[in-house]
Amino acid sequence: MAMGFEKESNVNLKAVILSTDYPPLTGGIAAYSNGIAKGLSIYCKVTVLAPKIGNFREFDQRQLYKTIRVVNFPVIREILFLLASSWLAITKKIDFIYNTAWFPCGVISLVVYFLFGTSYYVAAHASEILDDEITLKRRIKKKLRRLKNLVLKNAKFVFPVSNFTKQRLIEMDVPSEKIIIIPDGVDPEQFHPQVDTFLVKRKYGLEGKKIILTVARLDKHKGHEFVLRAMCRGVIEKFPNTVYLIVGDGPERNNLEDLVKDLDLRKNVIFTGLIKDYELSSFYNSCDVFVMPSYEIPRRTDLIEGFGVSYLEANACGKPVIGGKSGGVSDAIIDGQTGLLVEPTLIEELSETMCKLLSNKDYASSLGQQGRKRIETLLNWKTIGKQIINIIGAN
Repeated sequence: MAMGFEKESNVNLKAVILSTDYPPLTGGIAAYSNGIAKGLSIYCKVTVLAPKIGNFREFDQRQLYKTIRVVNFPVIREILFLLASSWLAITKKIDFIYNTAWFPCGVISLVVYFLFGTSYYVAAHASEILDDEITLKRRIKKKLRRLKNLVLKNAKFVFPVSNFTKQRLIEMDVPSEKIIIIPDGVDPEQFHPQVDTFLVKRKYGLEGKKIILTVARLDKHKGHEFVLRAMCRGVIEKFPNTVYLIVGDGPERNNLEDLVKDLDLRKNVIFTGLIKDYELSSFYNSCDVFVMPSYEIPRRTDLIEGFGVSYLEANACGKPVIGGKSGGVSDAIIDGQTGLLVEPTLIEELSETMCKLLSNKDYASSLGQQGRKRIETLLNWKTIGKQIINIIGAN
C-alpha cells in the first residue's frame, strides 16, 4: 500500500463517491475528487463512480479502492450513474454518497435518497454553485436553480471548501447548520521539499536565476497579467536575473504572449505549457516564490478562485506563496504565516511583495516552512478524510 494511505480504522461504513470530474481528467475538482477518495478510503470502504476518460484503466489500477466507470456521454452517463448508485444502495447497503459537485452528481443522489433513503453529502467549490449566462451549459444550469436548492437542502451536509463559498451557500438559503467547511488538501508525500530540480533547471536554463512560478490554467482571473506588469515595476530592476515560469495552458495564452512582447520580457518569461502531474513537485521546488494573484471579474462568476490548491502544493514543497485577496484564497493562505495576500490589481503592491520575498531568504523560508507544517498537520487528505468520517459518525 502507498505510504500515508494505509487502512487505520475498523469502521464498517460503506461509501460511494460520485464524480464527473475525476482523474485522469485534470483540474481542481478532479484533484479534489481523487484526494477525497484517498482520504475516505483510509477509514471506510470506498467505491468511486466516474466516467471513462483517457487512460483510466492505468490510473484505476494504482488506487486502493474500487472504481466503477461508465461511458462519458451526457445523459447516458447520468442514467448509468443512477443505475449503478441504486444497485449499490440495494445490494451493498451503502451508508452514504459523497458528491464532488451538486450537478449532475447531487441530482442523482437526490433521486437515490428519495428512492432508498440513502444519505448524501455535497461538496461546494465556488463557480459551479453560482448562476450566470456566460455559456450554454451555465445558462441551462441557471434554469435548474430550484433543483439545485432542492439538492442542497436535502443533503445531510454541504461541504464548502472555503468561507467565501460558505457565504454564497447561506445567501442561497441553505440552512447554516447544514454547512461545514471542508477545505481542499494535498498529499504531502507527493509534494515535498526533497525533490531534485536539476532536470527542470537544466531544461529551461534556470541555473543561478531568481524564479517566480505560477501553476494554473491560463484564465484571465488567475492574474498572470498582473505578475507580468509587476515584473516591469521594480522586480527586473532589482533582480535582473529573474525568470517568471508560467506552467499551464488555456484561453489567455496568446494574450499573455503578446503582453510579454509588448513589455519586452521575452528574456524573463518562459511558458512551459502543460506538464505531467509527476513533474509538478520539481517545478514547485525549483522556484523561489509562488505567485497567483487571482481576482474577481465583475459578472464572471464562472471565473472565481474558490480556494486555490496550487498554493497548498507550493507550501507543501516548502515555498512561500503570494495570492490575491479574492474568493476563497484567504482560506488557502494564512496571511503573514504561510504566505502573503495582496490586492491583485495594485501592481506596485504586488511588485513590492515579490521583491520582499526575493530579497529576504530567511523570511521567505519561514513562510514556506510554516506552510509545509500546516499541510502536514491539517491540509492533507488523511486528516481531511478523518474530519469527514467524524462528522458522518456524529450525525
